[in-house]
Order: sequence, then C-alpha cells, then structure tokens
Amino acid sequence: MRSEATTKYPVVEKVIIRKIRGVSFMNEDGKEVELKPSKINIITGSNGSLKTLFLEALSTALLHYSRSPNNVVGLLPTLRMDDSWLYYLASEEVSMTVNDLTLSNASSEEVLKLLLPTSFGHPLRYSGLKVTGPSEEETLIAYYSVATSTGNSNSVQVSRKGRSREIDFVAYSMPNPMNSLFYGNFLSCVSPGLAKGKEEIKRVLGLDFIGYVPDELGRNQIAVLDERGKMLYLPMLGGGISSMVLLLLASSLDVVVYDNVENHLHKTLMVKLIEIMRTSRAQWFVTTQSLEFLEFLDEGKDIQVWQFKRFREKDEVLVRVHRGKEIGEYINELGIDLRG
Repeated sequence: MRSEATTKYPVVEKVIIRKIRGVSFMNEDGKEVELKPSKINIITGSNGSLKTLFLEALSTALLHYSRSPNNVVGLLPTLRMDDSWLYYLASEEVSMTVNDLTLSNASSEEVLKLLLPTSFGHPLRYSGLKVTGPSEEETLIAYYSVATSTGNSNSVQVSRKGRSREIDFVAYSMPNPMNSLFYGNFLSCVSPGLAKGKEEIKRVLGLDFIGYVPDELGRNQIAVLDERGKMLYLPMLGGGISSMVLLLLASSLDVVVYDNVENHLHKTLMVKLIEIMRTSRAQWFVTTQSLEFLEFLDEGKDIQVWQFKRFREKDEVLVRVHRGKEIGEYINELGIDLRG
C-alpha cells in the first residue's frame, strides 16, 4: 500500500549523465550534465540523439525504488519495441547518477552469479547493469540468452538488496498490437492509483473504467463503458483514446516515463495531456519529436525541455535545458533540429 504522506516530491531531484552506451554527455560548458528535474520533463532531439536510451537508463536506476520491479521490466521492451533492450544498453559503458543512486555496468562475475541454474549450460550472451546506493543498497538487472533444445531462450532477472524508499512508477510506450502480457504488467504497475485513475478517465473522457476482462475469444482485455453503457475493449477505442486511458491510469503514480508522446495523439488530446501532467500527482519524463506538442507547452516553473543534440564525429551528446520563456524562444531552433 502506498503512503502518500511519506513520498517525497519530486521523486527524481537530480540526474547526472556521464555516458550511455559509451557516448559521452555534456552541457554547453563542456562539463558533465547535471539536471535538476521539474514536475514535467520533456526530452527532445533528432533521430539517434539517444532519447530512448536515456529513458531506459533512468528507468533501470528507478527499478531500485520500484514496488513492482518485475512488472516494470515487463513493460520496458515497449520503449524501443525490442525484448533485447537491456543487452544492448549494457553492452557498452553506462555511467549515470539518479538522486543518491549510481547506475553502472555490472561485471561478468556479478551477472553470471545471478543466473539461475540451468541444464543447458553457460549462456550464449549476457550483460547487466547495477544500481548502488547508500548503506550497501544494490540492485542488479541482468539479461541472458541461453541455448535450449528448441532454440535460444532470453530472460531478464532482477536482484535487489536494501531500499531507502519505495515508489510506484511505470515506463512504457504504446505498443502495437497490445496484448494480455502488456495489460497485465501495466495494470499491476498502476494498481496503487487505480481508484484515482478511474475518476480521471470519467472526468476527461467520459468513460467508465471496468477493468481487466476476457473478451469473446478468451483474451484478457482492458474494457470501458461508453456514454451509452456499451462495453468497449481498449483496441476498439482508437489509438488516441486508448493512449489517454493508459496515461490517465498512470497519472496517479509517483513517476511516469513515456516514449514518443505524439504517437496517436492529435492536437486536442495533446493539450489535454499537458493539462493532466500539470494537475496530476506524477512526475513526468516524456520524449517527443513533435514541434506541435512543444508549442502547446506554456510557461511555468514546473516544465523543462531537455534538448539532446548528438555529434557523431565526436561521439558526444550535448544537452541544453530550456525553462519558462526560453521554451518559446527556442521553438524554431528545436524545430530545425527535429527534422534530422
């Protein structure tokens, strides 16, 4: 059960990015990137600027705090639609700090020690990351590819020792198609704030949330009632409304990490989402390449735009932080950068 009285906000107060997949991050002064996140943090930049990799690294660090780490791990492949995301993230140097937690590469010995006994011998491929905190706190997350009699079997395992706090958070992007595994992991993550999420779905969309029910084909689906009292499954609502239902369910958590916010959302829904971000309980980390979405952001101390710009010849990412009036002033520059 969540204890709102003891949850400290914002959950993420400091992020220092040194390297992700061997690529160095720096600010305009050529120094390491130290960010002081606001309530709403929008990450933007052209293709290949490592926005999604940053979300994966941030989410891996936050697993140390999570009340539902295995469910979050089940959702993380949707960020880049790749079940092997952890293998590639951890295959090169990662160095990042989130609050008082340090994210780094795990050694081969640490990864193999976590591997459960198997009759098929040594894994073909493996990699992992570890999160270390104060007072010997540690989380290890490891990816394995093991040969079996029917082919390779891939898995992710999480081991944690000691936690100074607990949070409810979710990290995902809207999958296509959605399936029962996604629904199950997602609802497990959002269950602490489900009552409030239902209220928001009714207020914003006029729909009554039913929950997780089997359809005519025996598949478990998320279902709602429309204004006529007709039951509709999530895929029947269309991409935009389906996305909003899930985001509203997530909005009562402590942290929401979401990739490609513009997917499925037209102008009206983008404006509604920004309002939800402002009024919700959650702290948001969201990526976008939509100039239209950025233009809808108005001034306020609760919003930051982090612009990632990659210089491939140097293998570096420059991070610029825009706040308040700066967001509007930099829209034209951001628009040019997003075309790449």
